Amino acid sequence: RGSEVPPLGAVVLLAGSVRVSPLTEAIGRSLLDLPVDHRTSVLEHWCEALSSLLSGSGGPVPVVRVLVDRSSPLPERGGEVGGVPVSIQRDPFAYRGTAGVLADVCTDCDHEDRILVGNATQLPRPGFPVAVRALADAGADVSVLCPGDGVPCGLFLLRAGVLAAVPRVGFVDLKEQALPGIAETHDVRVVSRDRPLFPPIRTREGYIATLQRLHRIRRGAGEREDDPFSEDWEAVFSIVEEGADVDPDGLIHDSVVLAGGRVERGAVLVRSVVGPGGVVGRNRQVLAQIVGPGGESVSKRRGRRG
Repeated sequence: RGSEVPPLGAVVLLAGSVRVSPLTEAIGRSLLDLPVDHRTSVLEHWCEALSSLLSGSGGPVPVVRVLVDRSSPLPERGGEVGGVPVSIQRDPFAYRGTAGVLADVCTDCDHEDRILVGNATQLPRPGFPVAVRALADAGADVSVLCPGDGVPCGLFLLRAGVLAAVPRVGFVDLKEQALPGIAETHDVRVVSRDRPLFPPIRTREGYIATLQRLHRIRRGAGEREDDPFSEDWEAVFSIVEEGADVDPDGLIHDSVVLAGGRVERGAVLVRSVVGPGGVVGRNRQVLAQIVGPGGESVSKRRGRRG
């Protein structure tokens, strides 16, 4: 297993965005409330992964702080999820950037506290605990996880004291603005590991791709993102939330029907999402779309508005 993760002062999941995506618009709720299977939401999946990670850290389980921008819907779940305490917070100020937001919400942390920072809209992969231990093993003030392509994957481990250098006003990005300055006076290291997180789920494409990969792993089929012979003709999942109306003769192929959505007799749904009020009519075929109220594609509706 390697070394254990040292006690953490905080876990911060960043769930903010600059603008509302077509997926958020269609579902009318937080992306963290989207289902990943018939029992678990995105936020619950994160908490399960964190519970497994932190159970052997040797210290108390820290509060998981979920930070949401000032215009996006808040997740429904809070308090305690899967044995992990969760605090859902709005970004204190608008347009602060990642480093600015972290500095604003971690003022109660001791300077030596370790803070694990992740992108809330990227689900942890099975190798997530190994990746976090690798960050801890680096022993740096800031550890940044990068796969082989050298692009940061959205997972950081940092000492709270480094945030003291972040200006208290204005937009401050973590990777492009704050880290270069922090690296001048602190130990900042890049840790190369396999990707510990799935692609972001801010779009339909990212959401469906993440579910396909996750369910292939659960089936024991594994995953290879660079496999030129990968096929998706066979469905690996179909998710119908309680409160959705799906005719038994409807085909749900790698798709999600949320509560309040309807799929009628003979309809075929492929790599798509039906939101509340969305209707896929009798014998209709829908491929790679977000179906909003009235059965209309959200992307087409936004195009007409443009």
